[in-house]
Amino acid sequence: MLDNLFWDSCLFIRYVTNDVEAPHFADIARFVDEAKANKRKIFYSTISLAEFRQEYFDNSQFGSIRDFFDDMGSACIPIEPSPNVLIGVSELRSAKSTNPGDPKGKGRVIATPDAIVMMSALYARDALGVADIVLHSTDEGKGKGWAGKTVPIIGFEAWYPEATRTDRVKEVCSLAREKPIHPVPDMFVGNVVNVAFDAKRANGEQPTA
Repeated sequence: MLDNLFWDSCLFIRYVTNDVEAPHFADIARFVDEAKANKRKIFYSTISLAEFRQEYFDNSQFGSIRDFFDDMGSACIPIEPSPNVLIGVSELRSAKSTNPGDPKGKGRVIATPDAIVMMSALYARDALGVADIVLHSTDEGKGKGWAGKTVPIIGFEAWYPEATRTDRVKEVCSLAREKPIHPVPDMFVGNVVNVAFDAKRANGEQPTA
């Protein structure tokens, strides 16, 4: 049950900045504690290392990114993108998206870091044999970066109607992608952290992204 996670950089940043009021912070902290106790593994793309700025550690229990990953130890497993993964990123980003809210309007591009994260998660699943890996992210396409609003990780499949999907897009659509919601109720505070019943997950199918 969520033994192997692949984390987008936004989860690490939310944790190290100690943003306790942010959505899913308590869930993220629980996942970190369990990973440090060897109950789970957290994979990540080394591209995420470039997204940490020293200011994120101003109010953190960690002095730097090195301190954080030293503390995590073997609980975090880095995946360095190989040339084949990066070629896959190029192929994925070449696919044309369709805005689900305005099919005749302009689509969005896939941000390069997001594409690297998704293709690296697929590499962990298909090449490394981590069949049950789940990509965790909070990216629902609401923010705006230097490339403007981009195709989100959560809800990715909505931007690619089945008839238009390339092989790379189909691979990403087959990848389990979820928000970082802990599957077990928090008995201490009485919160059920995963209140939505997912019939697909109950049937052993891919959960709804």
